[in-house]
Amino acid sequence: MVDTGVYQIINAKSDTALDESGTEQGAIIGWEKHQGENQKWYIDKRNDNYTIRNLRSGQYIGLANNDVRDDARAHSVNEPFEWQIRNDDQDRDVYRFFVPGTPFNLDLTNFGDSKGGTPVAIWGKWEGKNQCWRLNRLS
Repeated sequence: MVDTGVYQIINAKSDTALDESGTEQGAIIGWEKHQGENQKWYIDKRNDNYTIRNLRSGQYIGLANNDVRDDARAHSVNEPFEWQIRNDDQDRDVYRFFVPGTPFNLDLTNFGDSKGGTPVAIWGKWEGKNQCWRLNRLS
């Protein structure tokens, strides 16, 4: 269970932060960690799931057109989008963010490439650490 609060969300493989791009309108990407508001996320419990809202834009992490399939890109959306947040089966210190009722979870693409600007998408669950995220609580 994740407590409601503000977090920086860090990829377990690349050690880069989940970032709402300042140049690609609404794109959710991996980027080198910094203290910018675009890397701060308010995670809020909603029923049995969670919403993830960016502090800078006020928008939520979701999927364009609610398109649930491999390589559907994570994108900023106006309406709350729910995620199921669960501990990884292998490493209980990291989390996976699933589209509820599916095997699709947030994935730092290119097998967790640490290059700034690497897209975040959803992919079916596999053992890759690029699908696992650390939550650094900020408030």
